[in-house]
Amino acid sequence: MGVEKIDSSVTLENAPDDALAHEYNTAGLSEKQIALLEKERRINADLDARIAKNPNAFPRAIYYILPNEFGERFTYYGLKAFLNRYLIFIGNEETSAKSMVHAWQMATYFFPLIGAAISDSYLGKYKTIVYLSLTYLVGNIILTITAIPALRTNWSVLIGLYLIGIGTGGIKPCVGPHGADQFLKIQADGLRRFFSYFYIAINAGAVLTGFATPALKDAFGCFGDAIGTGDDAEPVCYFAGYMLPTVVFAIVTALFIYGERYYRVVPPVGEFVPFHMFAVIGAAVAGWIGATKEDRAKKTFWQFGAGPYGEQFAEETGEFMRMLLMIFPFSFVWMVYDQQSTEWSDQYDRMDTYFGSMRLSPEVWIAIVNPIMVVLLVYLLSTFLYPWLERRGLAVTPLRRMVLGSMLVTVGFLLSGLLQSKVYDGYGGTIDEKTRLTDPKTCKGKCVHGAWQLPQWFVLSLGESLFSPTGSEFAYTQVGKSMRAFSTSFWLLMVSLGNFYVVAIEASLNSEANVENWTGKNLPKKYFLYTGISAAANVCLLVMAYFYKYKAGSSTSAKQ
Repeated sequence: MGVEKIDSSVTLENAPDDALAHEYNTAGLSEKQIALLEKERRINADLDARIAKNPNAFPRAIYYILPNEFGERFTYYGLKAFLNRYLIFIGNEETSAKSMVHAWQMATYFFPLIGAAISDSYLGKYKTIVYLSLTYLVGNIILTITAIPALRTNWSVLIGLYLIGIGTGGIKPCVGPHGADQFLKIQADGLRRFFSYFYIAINAGAVLTGFATPALKDAFGCFGDAIGTGDDAEPVCYFAGYMLPTVVFAIVTALFIYGERYYRVVPPVGEFVPFHMFAVIGAAVAGWIGATKEDRAKKTFWQFGAGPYGEQFAEETGEFMRMLLMIFPFSFVWMVYDQQSTEWSDQYDRMDTYFGSMRLSPEVWIAIVNPIMVVLLVYLLSTFLYPWLERRGLAVTPLRRMVLGSMLVTVGFLLSGLLQSKVYDGYGGTIDEKTRLTDPKTCKGKCVHGAWQLPQWFVLSLGESLFSPTGSEFAYTQVGKSMRAFSTSFWLLMVSLGNFYVVAIEASLNSEANVENWTGKNLPKKYFLYTGISAAANVCLLVMAYFYKYKAGSSTSAKQ
């Protein structure tokens, strides 16, 4: 797969206002890094000159990247919308289904490490996205086909799911940075708007699929599938529910490939970047230990690790490590956030789900409430509130947004625990899997109404709107060019760790020694356990954010 043909008549010298010369500043770089920058300059000469002449406009490439993210998230959230209930439908116990979902999400958000390492080291972002998107598409096809009862087993479903996990996880650290690579340094405001629009695209895809995919699944029956038995049986078609996301993803993948000619390309290093980073860390530790007091006074810790990769790469490794330490506590925030598709879905399933004569099923409710709120909130925050605050001299730095957002997510989960107590009181203080509502009509007007979930959804969505899109921006801007996808993968790894915590905690609480104390009538206190863990992480975030120093030269460092 090639790149756009270079117009040799366009040079750095005739770019307006020396914008491109600044873009390719080589001060402090190693010979190999200078060579890579020169390669990037030659590949992108025509595109860079055109972008620099109209820096206030979005690069044309963005109009192929944003639809791709929209379609990919349409696909992911479409299959996730009823995944928990689908696993129960095919014969898994409720607790097993929840653990399977979180284990799959954990793996999905681990695979970004692999995709990012491949991208930054060897293939580059574009090729990595294309190859892993095709893997993703195969997984969707398998998941759709195995919705046919004759082919449906846990193993066949899991094969499709984990191919999807490899694909979506592998491309996640590449798509956002690939979009950000389309902007020059002089387009800092455009870059921030891109990350906001990128997150809007994510949630717009989730909103649309929330309406369309579950509705299609419930519109008619196929292959004899039905929920319930006898006269109360409701026909369903999981095959159709999974077919729609598959078709959408095939279309947006083709569109993304078509846009290749418009993409700026940041060449991969050609060597395994993580290995270089480990070598720098080892050299820095050894150099620091063996140095005299005089040497330590003259050099920073990371300058001792310069070695064969140069001082610039050593400093960038230090920036990466500082960024990684800063984002680690967010894994405990993701721990509570990602339970909206399991714990909050189960909570809603035991509430009155009728709004007048219309019933909103858990799949539809979970799939649309949060994305609709996030789309509106991200737009309002980025378009109105952030600029308004900055015009009045208050710097809306990434960490301020992220820490406040993490606190709100924790408060949202606390509210869900308080609500769960009320839900349980309505059932006489005892709920287990046998009391799951197979016929929602029996709850109409008698149970706690599902609308009481809206306050917790709003608080969580506001928190997400503050910290999640900003986290991607933070991971991209706080590291060097050679490790931006790798850095983004670690931001996504926090989601994987959060789901790992859920799997581990649920296994412990449902063990033979603890099951009597943590199920049935006492289950609401589990919400408060998770809330307490997340609150402790928020305290750590506050302290760490106070002492964090932004990357020198980034647009944020001047506002700190």
